Amino acid sequence: MLQELTGQVMQNRHLSQAQAETALELMLLEETPDVAIASFLSALAMKGETSDEIAGFARVMRRHVIAIRSKHHNTVDTAGTGGGLDTFNISTTAAFVIAGAGLPVAKHGNRAITSRCGSADLLTALGVDVTGSARVAESCLNEIGLAFMFAPHFHPSMKRVAAIRRQLGHRTVFNLLGPLTNPASAPFQIVGVYSPTLTEKIARSLAQLECRRAWVVHSQDGLDELSTGASARISESSADGVKTFEFDPRQFHMKPADWTSLHGGTPEQNAEITTGILRGKVKGAARDVVVLNAAAAIHLAADTDFCDAIRKAEESIDTGAAMEKVELLKKACA
Repeated sequence: MLQELTGQVMQNRHLSQAQAETALELMLLEETPDVAIASFLSALAMKGETSDEIAGFARVMRRHVIAIRSKHHNTVDTAGTGGGLDTFNISTTAAFVIAGAGLPVAKHGNRAITSRCGSADLLTALGVDVTGSARVAESCLNEIGLAFMFAPHFHPSMKRVAAIRRQLGHRTVFNLLGPLTNPASAPFQIVGVYSPTLTEKIARSLAQLECRRAWVVHSQDGLDELSTGASARISESSADGVKTFEFDPRQFHMKPADWTSLHGGTPEQNAEITTGILRGKVKGAARDVVVLNAAAAIHLAADTDFCDAIRKAEESIDTGAAMEKVELLKKACA
């Protein structure tokens, strides 16, 4: 059956969502030959994945995930696809700011794949144990309003294809699925993507997965985040459908900054940047870009004016609330 679906893809014919679900279920079977899985993934990457195909894969991953229950109705995730520029961990730092502003955050992430420091690497450097159980993550989310879910622990079925993905050495559909497979099913999301061609595609996939409201973002300077130095292409997924628009940070009086001022480094170096921002010691471009991205999530999940969301993000840092979330998470995960 997988060979038939591979043949269809090789003929440049798109799969239905149901066919995509079947394909992944077949790939997760031990009896499916590795070469058949590799052939399918390569063919799909060459054709280019559709929003239906991405949503189908995501549905299967959601069925197999170790889920956690959130008591909150407005949980946020700030995961992205990776593959952007080599900056410090902007979205993970923003997660602490969002949580400090009073919104629950279920951060879904992994160790570094396309950069030197992934979200799990940063948290480890901050002293957070990211290897805890689903019960620990659920308790963190419901008690302190912030949890980190280490993707390999919550998606054990993906071990079946991990070695094959490494051997292929190129992007596959799995590189797009992290933000679509949050174990807490966060209904509000800010999703950074590595290409402007992906914003609408991922937004349409999220719409099919019953995400309440999401922004899928790519900035013109190459950042897979909102940038203070360039306009961004945003595709918004909501109950009203999908709409795409240009976001100009200058309208919020953000001082323009080149992305090179946001360079990241090792996990230890990035942890120093993050704590510097959250303790109010690091100002300028690094703080501004974190505030901007945190404000976007606050704007979506709290349904508040963007200028007010910026104020709430700044208050989260200035009052120490964001840094307090770091300390609470460390203690809860110890």
